[in-house]
Amino acid sequence: MATFVAHAAVAFEEEEPRVLVAVAAADPWGDGASVTASRCLAPTESDRESCLDTYCIAVDGGASAYGGVDAVSWTDTDVTFELGEVTARALGLPPKLRIRLAIPPADRAAYLEGLRQILAGVPGA
Repeated sequence: MATFVAHAAVAFEEEEPRVLVAVAAADPWGDGASVTASRCLAPTESDRESCLDTYCIAVDGGASAYGGVDAVSWTDTDVTFELGEVTARALGLPPKLRIRLAIPPADRAAYLEGLRQILAGVPGA
């Protein structure tokens, strides 16, 4: 299992296109490990036809995958992703990834709520 400590995490909604985004980063200035989860809130017909009307997971370095989180679990301070084999390989990660949230409680709550909305339908979300 890979683990990194996030010293910054945020969830927000982009307006155009409407996308919900949750980012956890090791460094508040963007250096080091990061995981970004996003979901388009208004997918187009083309998105649906291309199976892109689901969530996307991206990591530092630019690798990304649509779908592929088999399960997610969380505590007040940790989020653990269980990734499918294809997704883990695409992201360059082992099948389990734990993010330790070393951020203030209010920021954790907002990040986790955004992540729950993005991963709706994934077991544990």
